[in-house]
Amino acid sequence: ESFSVMISQFINLGQSLWARPSRSLRTMTSVTPAGPMFLADTVKAMAPKLYLLEDRFDLGGFMLELWCDRALALGLEVYACCSLWAPETLQHLILPELGLAFVTEDGSRMSGAEPYRTLRLDACLPARELALHRGKLRLLRKLEISLLEDAAEELGAARALHGEMEALYRPHLNIPGLQAMQQDFFAQYHPEQADT
Repeated sequence: ESFSVMISQFINLGQSLWARPSRSLRTMTSVTPAGPMFLADTVKAMAPKLYLLEDRFDLGGFMLELWCDRALALGLEVYACCSLWAPETLQHLILPELGLAFVTEDGSRMSGAEPYRTLRLDACLPARELALHRGKLRLLRKLEISLLEDAAEELGAARALHGEMEALYRPHLNIPGLQAMQQDFFAQYHPEQADT
């Protein structure tokens, strides 16, 4: 709760500067053939103060939604970044007018960002309950990491196949012929765009 008070204090400092709220949905993470990727440089460029949320058990989405709603109510520009694995859940929240970013780190996808502060959301769980389910949670985490590795391998295989196919059809592609067809199409259906 003290953290929410701190956020409210940040927001109250410049309330009069903001006109109308703006929420943009984005994603800052992806799975590539090289593995999971996070756009840390983009976040750093938008918000110098980065709060890292250590969240191995997906507790942060609800909290980020509350902060997002509060920021919008105050008229702030908000970049709400959805999770690739659960698109209905917020994974990161960026408030560029305040220079603040809240980035979730769950242990399997390194954020690559240097935090201003780290908040351990995992510590919010009751220790007794966590101890009861620790084995199952570790197994689920290992499965998630394994599935991400498999996804990256499959993407790499798909990229290699695409390269092979392109090597076969590219030499037979008639680019000037395609451009002429495009010009004919625009001349017939959109004469005002025929020369562009």
